[in-house]
Amino acid sequence: MRKQVVSLLSLTFLLGCAFSVSKNSIQPGFAGEIADVGDVPRMQTMNFYGDTKTKMSFCWTTSNYTRTDVWVTDETTYKNSTGFDDDSIQMNVKKFHGTVEISPITGDGFIHRVVAENLTPDTKYYYRFGDQKIGAWCDVGTFKTSADSNRNFTFMHISDPQGDNELHYESYHQLLTDMSKQFNPEFCALTGDITDDSHFGGSIDLHEWELALTEQWSVYKDLPVAAVSGNHDGAINAFHSRYNFNYVDGSDTSTGDYYSFDYQGVHFTCLNSNDTPNPKDPSTRGLSDAQLTWCENDLKAHQNDKFLIVMMHKGLFDAGGHSCNADHSDYDIEQMRRQLAPMFTKYGVDIVLEGHDHLFNLSYPVVADEYLGQKEYYHIDDKYKVSRRDFGEYKNVYTFSNLEGTFYYNTGTSTGQKYYSPVLDKNPILDYIYDTSNPNQKMFTMVDVLDNSILLRTYLCTSNEISLYKTYAIAHDSEGESSEEETGHDTDFVVEGNYNFTYKFERHGYQASIKMKSVKLDALDTTLSAKFTGTFTTQDGSGSSTCTLYRTGRVKLNTTMNVTGKSDPVEFFTTGTWYMNGDVLNITVLNEKDVKVHYHAYKDGSDEKGNLTLILAISIPAGVALIGGVTALIIVLVKKKKKRSI
Repeated sequence: MRKQVVSLLSLTFLLGCAFSVSKNSIQPGFAGEIADVGDVPRMQTMNFYGDTKTKMSFCWTTSNYTRTDVWVTDETTYKNSTGFDDDSIQMNVKKFHGTVEISPITGDGFIHRVVAENLTPDTKYYYRFGDQKIGAWCDVGTFKTSADSNRNFTFMHISDPQGDNELHYESYHQLLTDMSKQFNPEFCALTGDITDDSHFGGSIDLHEWELALTEQWSVYKDLPVAAVSGNHDGAINAFHSRYNFNYVDGSDTSTGDYYSFDYQGVHFTCLNSNDTPNPKDPSTRGLSDAQLTWCENDLKAHQNDKFLIVMMHKGLFDAGGHSCNADHSDYDIEQMRRQLAPMFTKYGVDIVLEGHDHLFNLSYPVVADEYLGQKEYYHIDDKYKVSRRDFGEYKNVYTFSNLEGTFYYNTGTSTGQKYYSPVLDKNPILDYIYDTSNPNQKMFTMVDVLDNSILLRTYLCTSNEISLYKTYAIAHDSEGESSEEETGHDTDFVVEGNYNFTYKFERHGYQASIKMKSVKLDALDTTLSAKFTGTFTTQDGSGSSTCTLYRTGRVKLNTTMNVTGKSDPVEFFTTGTWYMNGDVLNITVLNEKDVKVHYHAYKDGSDEKGNLTLILAISIPAGVALIGGVTALIIVLVKKKKKRSI
């Protein structure tokens, strides 16, 4: 059976064993009027169950056997009463009874699942769940059903809480609490690694699940969660025991669930990226055939919806080490990329919300052909356009439009328990990442689904404030200018020779120079045209900078500074384009205001030809500004290579 219900026989057995764990346990059929602590709901979650207009589901755990009751009433009825114990509202309370099952996890207790059904769309409800007979209830919470229309809405995307102690989850609680005070998302999309020590192939740490769920209930009791399992949640039955999603009948739920739901015109497909054996084995396969077939059927049935959004833990296109398998622990990602990226292109997936790499990430729109063994089956959408648009109070937002490709978005970690850095060397995926900035702070993203676009607002969360970090938008129209990759010049060659230029900056009155030296490209770096690196030391800190030129015509500039007295490094990231005109290297990048600036570097570096000065104002925490100027001395030897297609 899909839902295992405790039978009378199993209860009889439990009288002699399971109930013996607490001398005060209340046995079924003999419950008193005062609930024992073992009867109180814990590890509670409120989840979507397919039809978000008329259903809401709940899951919780008790140490003792108790009944599974849910009471729901509309906001007006509840506010005109003294609460659920007020006899005057009983006629207007919807009462639901669910299932209780013995947890397959040793020491876990009993798992309760129930679905509240036949609700009214676009209605706010109050609820509580527990055991009516003994009066063991959770705190009263609220939820709102989705509307029948395709009305605009906002949801929250977070990932990788992955705490392993109380302090980590206190940090998580601070983020959730501060977010709920400032914003009002309609639900939370959580892309995995909810715990740290319930990892794939390992055992389950129930204490971490208590910290991740029970201790966060003050926020989540009013915020439905759509979650997917991360590899740190992949221990057998760890994830499935904590949530009540409309998972696929007959599917393997041992490492997580896969399911889907609709919300006001948008379809969400939620995948279990643990459903792949032996990720460290180079010969591993990707997703199971069962999940892959379901995914394709699910996307195909909804390809004409307003937007298609996929949620999964392991990211297919990400600047971090997992996505490119830098540490040889994620061979399965390459296989899933081959399986899923062409499918996402075929059915028009707009964006994939992902996690796993603990950094901020936005890809270019990626188009993938069916994988038939060819190496370069995916490429950057060559038709996309960009523009600056205003979305209410959010001005001048960098917006992608005229799209055929899919975006991949990672909102970093929501606890700050650990951070990863982008892999900038020998990373075959890096060429497909637009923004590789890495603020090393805990963060979350508010996703606004509008009439014709998706607005992504990512916020940093410190101990005393929330601050807007990045805003991007994806639009379903053809407005805007040609994409920055279209330089109009041939850049598919390697620039060889001894290069150096001095990157000057000023901060707090101190000046320093980064002497950027060219690096000989590895034969494997077939996507690169040139690369420069440099290190520097100032009176106020030290750091490094990397400037990379790609054969597609793109430029990426990353600078990191470790500031004396500050725990987090200061990072600056910008992108642009380049091309050669004779012996002159022309580079265009975006400054701190996202305005294009241009400079030229000459092969002899003479002042008669005009050394270039490029002003870059770099945003730094606490209002510190970094100003950069670049002068270049370059001796150029151009080696033409065979034109390639991406």
